[in-house]
Amino acid sequence: MRRNLLLLALAGVSLSACTRELTPRDKLVQAEIVKDRVTQWSKALNNKSLDTLFSMYRHVPELMVTTPIGLLNEGWEAEEQSLRNLYRTIDFMNFVVQSPKITILSKDVAVVVFGHSTTLITGGSRSISAGRGTLVWVKDPDDGLWKIQYEHISRNPGSG
Repeated sequence: MRRNLLLLALAGVSLSACTRELTPRDKLVQAEIVKDRVTQWSKALNNKSLDTLFSMYRHVPELMVTTPIGLLNEGWEAEEQSLRNLYRTIDFMNFVVQSPKITILSKDVAVVVFGHSTTLITGGSRSISAGRGTLVWVKDPDDGLWKIQYEHISRNPGSG
């Protein structure tokens, strides 16, 4: 009977170790990694680095991106086409992420909320806007990298 209790206790400890919460240190480490990914994402946006930018998103049908003008791109193919169209129409973009707040929800889900200011130059015409953004990052099971699963970028009323 003692052996069965010991095996049951060991199984319980093993199970709890597999499903444990992240420690505060684990959350800090993952938050720094996500912060670096946000920085890479904004640099890729500004530099028109499509290959780098594309690598920041999960290439899945469940991807959802709401654009600053309110369009919803559902799935990777729609977002890829939207980004290609955007960069065909603009000459310059400066997208500045301001005061990102990163919350690690689990070992594979993080949320980043931030303000932004954006300058676009198209055919000599310049527009400046500001607003808010939310990114939900999911750790990709294929390569272990944090990637965008949901994106919502909005502009303040009367901005841009």
